[in-house]
Amino acid sequence: MNHFRTAALDRLAAADPGLVRLRLAGSAVLGIVLAVAALLPAHLPLTVMLVGAIAAMMTAFTVNDPTPGAQAVTLGLAFLTGAASITVASLGSALPPLDSVVFVLLIFVAVYAQRFGARGTALGSIGFFLFFFPMFLQAHLKQVPQLLLALAVGVLANALVRFVLLRHNAEAEFLRVRRAFRARLGAVVRATEAYLAVNGSERTRKQLRSSINRLHECVLLIEDAAPDVVDARAADRLRRRAIEVELAVQWLAITVQRTCSDEPSPKSATTSSRGWPASAP
Repeated sequence: MNHFRTAALDRLAAADPGLVRLRLAGSAVLGIVLAVAALLPAHLPLTVMLVGAIAAMMTAFTVNDPTPGAQAVTLGLAFLTGAASITVASLGSALPPLDSVVFVLLIFVAVYAQRFGARGTALGSIGFFLFFFPMFLQAHLKQVPQLLLALAVGVLANALVRFVLLRHNAEAEFLRVRRAFRARLGAVVRATEAYLAVNGSERTRKQLRSSINRLHECVLLIEDAAPDVVDARAADRLRRRAIEVELAVQWLAITVQRTCSDEPSPKSATTSSRGWPASAP
């Protein structure tokens, strides 16, 4: 039993380094469950229940500020933005040309808000979706108090999950990412060895390309997670070391592939437009 448990955890860690996706998915689902459970005793209409669920889900996915304090501020602003969107959408249902005009303008505002960083992206997305659903479901002005109640419940449900039930532990997540990086580094070496053993095949080529892409994902996660744990100088040094290791392993993979195909080795590894090593051919 312990063997199967360990194997399952290893596969999960390999598919989701740092368990970042699992934490986000669990936060969204748990927030929706709490919001719906809190609204059910009131026997509210389905429209209202959906707004509460959407509020919990959107705040879970879009609020990504670096500190808990900043996240709390964004959640408060998300409620105000969502309340304004719901009110305007409900008002627009009584004036058909108005809702279409505001909807187009809101799309522009939601996209433009992304230039203001994580908070702008979050508020723009929440404002758009909380305008779209009441408009699509033909909400009326008399439903606005219930919709605002559902919005508040959804935001509070996410706050409960975010700050109490599934708190983000940056140190533990960073350690998991580093362990995943070492595991995927070994996977690239094993895939390269397998490719060399059969003198190259389509199956081993795909395995090698996939392992290199997975290693690259870990490097990106290290870049994102390191500033939350160490200072800027140490984070930059760690990022450079991860890139150097990735370049060295990619160089090994490219050399092995060209050796098996009797092609001359390249003079330098190819890098992507972002400065990251491109995937092996």
